[in-house]
Amino acid sequence: MSDLSGGPTALPPVGKDGRLDDAFVQGRGAGAILSQVHGGTSVLGGLRSGELLAACTPLPARLLLSHAIQTLQDRKKSAMAQAWLYALLGVFPVLFALGFLVQYMGASRGFAGTCFVAVMIGLMMKGYWKVIRDPEKAWERVHWLDFEARTWEARRSFLDGRLPEQRATVPMDELVLLCFVQQWEHSDSYDVGLCKLSELKASERDVPGCLNIIHSADQESEAHDFARALAALWGIDCWEFAGGIPPSKRKLA
Repeated sequence: MSDLSGGPTALPPVGKDGRLDDAFVQGRGAGAILSQVHGGTSVLGGLRSGELLAACTPLPARLLLSHAIQTLQDRKKSAMAQAWLYALLGVFPVLFALGFLVQYMGASRGFAGTCFVAVMIGLMMKGYWKVIRDPEKAWERVHWLDFEARTWEARRSFLDGRLPEQRATVPMDELVLLCFVQQWEHSDSYDVGLCKLSELKASERDVPGCLNIIHSADQESEAHDFARALAALWGIDCWEFAGGIPPSKRKLA
């Protein structure tokens, strides 16, 4: 096995523990191939099917599948947004309560104004600290395949160090490439995902949840051809799932 480097299909190197190059994490260099696939950050989603197959020939030691990060700075931005949301939601109830005090309890307008400012500041601080003190609001998530160990790996770490790192491992012998259709408002998408075989067999109606979406195609034949070729390279089975009751499942390769 060899590591990929250089060329248009070069993928970010992955360490054995799932650590990534700092330039990639900061959105430079190889990170430019990141793309959005149905709301999930996918590394492979930025490549065409031919480039994907080329990137896996020969097999690298480890192949990065997806990467997502919510930095400490992102958490601060979320905290500020939460602070303003708390203030917005609280402004009318507070005005109503203070208006009642002025109108019926004889409180002065100056006192009401001071109370309004104090309550608004308190609400904003509550919203801000609720987010900023939550260790789960700053994290990094990495999914990759380890072809040396023949495993799918997931790592989620929390950037402020207050929670332990979370890891998950699935043997590749328990995985399949799954072809299925995603129906959208204007068109259909023929997707190829990495799925647990046990979940595929247990699914009675809906498409089983995929660990990662590997590729999306406009034509069913393209998705099937790609999935067969990639399954052969990775040494796993390839299946198709069609909806219905009961669902139609068939092995493609």
